Amino acid sequence: SKTPETEGDGVIESGAETKCGQFYYPREVLSGSKKKGKIAASSCLGTYCPEVGGKKQACISGVCKKASGVYGTIQVSYGRPLVGELVLRARCKYEEGREHIYDVATFDLPSGATLQNKTFYLLDMSSFKPSETIGWPKKYKKKECGYYILATIVDNTYMGASLDDKYFLDKTCARQLGDDWDNYIKESDFKNGGYECNIVTNNGNFPPR
Repeated sequence: SKTPETEGDGVIESGAETKCGQFYYPREVLSGSKKKGKIAASSCLGTYCPEVGGKKQACISGVCKKASGVYGTIQVSYGRPLVGELVLRARCKYEEGREHIYDVATFDLPSGATLQNKTFYLLDMSSFKPSETIGWPKKYKKKECGYYILATIVDNTYMGASLDDKYFLDKTCARQLGDDWDNYIKESDFKNGGYECNIVTNNGNFPPR
């Protein structure tokens, strides 16, 4: 429902129709009936952003922003909160068999982000311009880059100190990155200006230490 007071049928919208920044009020659906029941205890923000000029936008903190990098949602289990920030990294290959890893963008995460508190993020890479030389002779030209996200999660504590687990995510954002180059996000994946990557780390692919 768009307001807490709205009653009756025809007021529930699909997720794709919930406008970014607009509050919505989920309702119970009565068993065996299309009639909507009482309103849920809490509201939630819509997430849909229209494309602008054929380019995707991401809904970040209730505002549509140009998706010029990697964006989406992140959720972790309640007992393993996120630490500090997400990092987008690039592994760039150069001629002569050389390569270099860059930190492309970071996104500061709110403290205590958990599965019960879905967090929207945008790793903006619009200003990323990898060096063509990196101190090497100018003949070493960039061939291609692969991208991945680093997510750091608190696993547990030992003698009062937090032990952090670092996970490197492949292009599905549901598994850890391996050695296969095809598992990286590629520049060809940013066809419309952004790559959607929804991260859920409370599954068997991200075991605690």
